[in-house]
Amino acid sequence: MKVSKLLFILFFSIISFGCATTNTIYEYADLPSQREVENIKTSVRYKMLAHVIKGMDGKSIWGQDAESMAKYFTTLDQSERLLIPNKTKKKFNVSEMKINNRPCYLVESKKNRRSDKVVFFLHGGGFVFEIDSFHWDAIEKIVDELSVPVFVAMYPIYPEKNPDIMMKFVLDSYSKLRMDFPNAKVILLGDSSGADLSLSLCHYLIEKNSELPLPDKLIAVSPAMVFGIDDDTRREMKKIEPNDVVFSMNVIESLPALFNLSKEAEKYFGRPLYGDFSKFPPIYVFSGTYEIFYPQIPPFVKQVKEDGNYIEFYTGYKLMHSWPFMPLAPESEKAFSIILGIIAGEKNR
Repeated sequence: MKVSKLLFILFFSIISFGCATTNTIYEYADLPSQREVENIKTSVRYKMLAHVIKGMDGKSIWGQDAESMAKYFTTLDQSERLLIPNKTKKKFNVSEMKINNRPCYLVESKKNRRSDKVVFFLHGGGFVFEIDSFHWDAIEKIVDELSVPVFVAMYPIYPEKNPDIMMKFVLDSYSKLRMDFPNAKVILLGDSSGADLSLSLCHYLIEKNSELPLPDKLIAVSPAMVFGIDDDTRREMKKIEPNDVVFSMNVIESLPALFNLSKEAEKYFGRPLYGDFSKFPPIYVFSGTYEIFYPQIPPFVKQVKEDGNYIEFYTGYKLMHSWPFMPLAPESEKAFSIILGIIAGEKNR
């Protein structure tokens, strides 16, 4: 997102009145009534942010057919996204490494480096985009405010389509983290496809009886499945589509066709919200009602509860995909403060 556009939002936020918002974020245990939902209003800053993101026309990218999408992402140069921002390198201690020929970064505080906790971070991007600037902003906040190190795993994306290669990278990166922080509590944090990978990693560790210990907490921001969607869920997603500023419904056809995964691969990469969650670590999930993938989340939360596991579900009413990581909006700030509290251990589990 261009700096000029963000400054535009900030400028109008400062001069505009009525920036305060009714509560838009509710925990699963304390949901609002339908009447309260109807009266919910997002902040001025959020509205302007959503307007800018809509103007970036992500729907035209995600709305392409598989052939057009393949051409677009095969020719897209994302090499700069693989580099850590200079401002991050200046502000923190950064260790750079290669795992399976992919870059990884350990970002640590210069003053109060902690070894009792560490975050394993998997960014979103639909398995087709590399890490974005708003991800680095989130990483910086964690290290800056909590002094908790963050391990940033830059997993393979398209045109890589082999799920075994993707999972091996995630496993090797996670193993490296466990080796470097043997006594630390590990918090797994991911958004969108990164949230899917986080869930997939836990499924894999459990089903393969891995010697690697599970993470201590799992924070999933806007997990989103594109495989195995039933007709009822599709209809609910279609109702949301006009309000989604990022995704077109075409994405649930184009991405599966782009990757053409086997049924075995779908189990880990395409359907992470299904399965047995009884052995999972405590789960904290965030999802917005204005993202087409939202209808997938309540059944997932219900399944986790039925499996006897601990889960906290934060619904962002009238909020977009990955809203906790978005800049400037008070709704994002509130959600990210909750995430910081989860990492810090201020939450129930």
